[in-house]
Amino acid sequence: MKVKVIRFDLYPKNDANSYVISFEVTLDNNKILYKTTRLTFDDVGYKNEDEIVQLAWNNIKDNIVEENKIKNKSNILNTTFCVNDDYELIENTQENDIISPDIFTDTTNNE
Repeated sequence: MKVKVIRFDLYPKNDANSYVISFEVTLDNNKILYKTTRLTFDDVGYKNEDEIVQLAWNNIKDNIVEENKIKNKSNILNTTFCVNDDYELIENTQENDIISPDIFTDTTNNE
């Protein structure tokens, strides 16, 4: 997992009472998440920027780690699947039909 700070601003701009810190998180499977958290001046006290970023990360890291586990389960969803040419699909199936394996005809066995 790779984490980059992409925002570190006083909030709100005109009468600041907190910091807004945003992170770009690249998960192990290269998917990218964007997470933002806000820390009040009372939360940070007299900490420097590095310490403030660490506090911000501590606020969201458990959520990020959990999302990393979930999103790393599979990359197969929404990918294009190439059908093996050894099988012939029976036509006229509807989009929501349940297709059982026995409707495929194996054309490789020419007995």
